[in-house]
Amino acid sequence: MKKKKEHETNNIFGSYGLVFALGASFIILGILRWFGLEVPLLFLLGISISALGLILIEFFNIQGKLILIMQLSGLFSIICLPNLNFMKKIDIAIITNINDGLSLIIMGLTIVLLSQKGLKEIHSIVESNTETIESMAASLEKAAEMYQELVNKYKDLKEEQDKKIL
Repeated sequence: MKKKKEHETNNIFGSYGLVFALGASFIILGILRWFGLEVPLLFLLGISISALGLILIEFFNIQGKLILIMQLSGLFSIICLPNLNFMKKIDIAIITNINDGLSLIIMGLTIVLLSQKGLKEIHSIVESNTETIESMAASLEKAAEMYQELVNKYKDLKEEQDKKIL
């Protein structure tokens, strides 16, 4: 059983390693593009489709084998899509339009995803603080009850003493 869990963990880290390498490659490609590297439009479309798949994995919290399928589809779109003959026949204006639209959708989903994660984190903090405050309130109530019991005992002892003195 332990071996299986270690294997699953290695697959998860391998999956995230793949995504990390892909993201780092996109960043390097973007920097090289600033310095004049020509990047074919179909390759950029493949990158956009791949990025959309990765964002959707996070956005919809996709689990299991579907993650690997989507990641492999993303790699397929980067490696194979630019080399498919029917893709090469599509008008450049249409490909540009699709790529621009995908880029905007990806940026929008990324921003929404970041805001959702931020809101979840804030909710978690508020929930944790609420539990802490409720626990402290319960402790204060208990302390107030104990204080009231001490005050009552003091009053009782004081009355007994006063009766003995009289």
